[in-house]
Amino acid sequence: MGHIATDHRARQSLGAGGEIPAVASLGAQKLPVDRRRGGGASVQDATVAAAGIPFHLLRWGASDAPPVLLVHGVAASAAGWWRVGPALAAAGYHVVAPDLPGHGLTGHWTGHVAFRDNAADLAAFARAALPGTK
Repeated sequence: MGHIATDHRARQSLGAGGEIPAVASLGAQKLPVDRRRGGGASVQDATVAAAGIPFHLLRWGASDAPPVLLVHGVAASAAGWWRVGPALAAAGYHVVAPDLPGHGLTGHWTGHVAFRDNAADLAAFARAALPGTK
């Protein structure tokens, strides 16, 4: 994802200095995504099973465009990317934002609970949600 900061298309779409606009955290609230926001770019809701977890995700942009994975922080959800996702899609990217386990619409999982396992779960999600990624 390092190409985001250096790609002129993203800088033009996101802001004068190429910065990503600040996004207020929505927490783990189950809020509907406002499909009218983000300059008319539509968002797709989907569920992808990976690592035994049914991940809820939001998706913007053409599936054949270069992929960008947006990951929220603790006490947030994919809905927090409602401004960034459409902006990156307008800049020519395929944007995917999952609700991590225990957040948003993904719900809770059973099995391992070690924080270090989140990286492996996220890698499995990326492989399932973004075919062609390694």
